[in-house]
Amino acid sequence: KEEAVRRLLIGFVIGFAFSIPAHPMPRDLRQVARDVGCAPVVGFFERNGQIEPDYFNGHDGRPSTDGASRSAFWCKSKSDKSFWLVFVTNGQPLQRDGCAPILKWSEKPKGLTIHAQKLPLRSLHQLSNNIALIDVGETSYAPISDTYDGSGYAFYCHQKKWFVAPLH
Repeated sequence: KEEAVRRLLIGFVIGFAFSIPAHPMPRDLRQVARDVGCAPVVGFFERNGQIEPDYFNGHDGRPSTDGASRSAFWCKSKSDKSFWLVFVTNGQPLQRDGCAPILKWSEKPKGLTIHAQKLPLRSLHQLSNNIALIDVGETSYAPISDTYDGSGYAFYCHQKKWFVAPLH
């Protein structure tokens, strides 16, 4: 009987430990989410395998020449069914390279990282109308990636419009 109680307690402790998100979003970003009208993505960390966090804080893949702290995070809109990727500079939602500070997305977020490399501009499609970008060259910085289990999307602001590229 004592062994059964011990196993039950160990199971409870392990279960509780795994129910805590691996990367809880910082308080300042949770406050920005409340301010713009969104909430954390329910069940974000309830998947198997390696899960990237639902935010990144302090950098955005570009060298900071102005000393600004740049962050981004995923949240769920309180007004519709979309997910939002919110860009924050010095604690406030601000445009990123002329693009809107809130990118609306229909798929459940996977996990944010900075893509490992720049992408060819021709791999990008405009988010609002799915028109392919025909510009030659590559992104000027590594885009923001939302990936899980080897697939996902890269987001990039180009000419004040959001573009997306599938990643495999």
